[in-house]
Amino acid sequence: MRAVVVTDPVMSLGASLRPALFVAKVLHDTGFHTTLLAPYISPRLRETLGKYVDELRFLKVPLLYSGSLAVFEAWLRSFIYKLDTVHHDTIVLNFSSTLKVKSSVYYGQGPISSALDDIHVEMPDQYKYLYKFFAPIIKKLDVKFISYIRENTRLFVANSKYSAELYRTLGVYVDGIIYPPLNTEYFKPITSNPSSDYVLTYFGKETKFSIIKKIADLGIKIKAFGGKAPYIPNYVLNHENIDYLGRIPNRDLVSLYSNALYTLFPFTHEPFGYVPVESMACGTPVLTYNKQGPSETVVHGVTGWLVDSDEELIEVALKIWNNGYPEIMRKNCREYVLKFSASKILNIWIDIVNKVSDTM
Repeated sequence: MRAVVVTDPVMSLGASLRPALFVAKVLHDTGFHTTLLAPYISPRLRETLGKYVDELRFLKVPLLYSGSLAVFEAWLRSFIYKLDTVHHDTIVLNFSSTLKVKSSVYYGQGPISSALDDIHVEMPDQYKYLYKFFAPIIKKLDVKFISYIRENTRLFVANSKYSAELYRTLGVYVDGIIYPPLNTEYFKPITSNPSSDYVLTYFGKETKFSIIKKIADLGIKIKAFGGKAPYIPNYVLNHENIDYLGRIPNRDLVSLYSNALYTLFPFTHEPFGYVPVESMACGTPVLTYNKQGPSETVVHGVTGWLVDSDEELIEVALKIWNNGYPEIMRKNCREYVLKFSASKILNIWIDIVNKVSDTM
């Protein structure tokens, strides 16, 4: 039996690519001839990806941009370039928001237009105004893209309740929800005596940098990681209480999570959010908003704190920095997050693939 796993452009092995790689590897390991199909695959990652699948396929047309802009560019190109995945004995699992292919299962990680609606508020002014001008066109194209996907897939699955609701507002029926899998054997506490002398945060396209600055202004020491943000304001990069570490290896990230007092996650748009679950897997509670994907993974007062506004986030951030929290919260984090473990989530995927293959 053949399986094709479709992804967004592969520029790194993180974020939205992770569910696809987890599923591709488990199919490969269980005997499927597995192909990874993407609009683009970085040359430096092609050898690494050979450990997950039997074959790589990608468009030979190079992308002009990198990072988040590469995803948007690939999405626009989907209206021009098409890739054929049809085989009579092939299961197609589409994890991509940038390739229109007929599939057995589509895994929706949130509409592109919804993401842009939220994150454009933190963009530099020139991009903000440009987006506002083109927003109606982008929304129309996105509806067209998602409608094609729905009409040409057997099962349409979302990565969270929030994502499912976004698709439903665009008139798309969602068959079910499967949360992204997390390697809880890798992301785990590495110390029983964390330093707790800093707050950890993530810099990405969805980060509220203005809120992080206000929290740092209060004297809270912040360490930040992340290498995909298209724009980081100088008032953050040059702040005396913010130490920006850039892109770091996972082994260092586990240590950062484990030793942080808490993880701060002020976002504009997040359908699921790996940062909160990674942090909890390492035994560190999370402070974030009571909305979107993180509100489905963080349990208020048990594994972290959920707030309803920027002002409350700043207030709670300072309160925890000054007063700490019960030690039992670290244990709660680890125990709770096991519900997202790769072993549990991948069993769901294997069951779905078996059911699909039985009807082919």
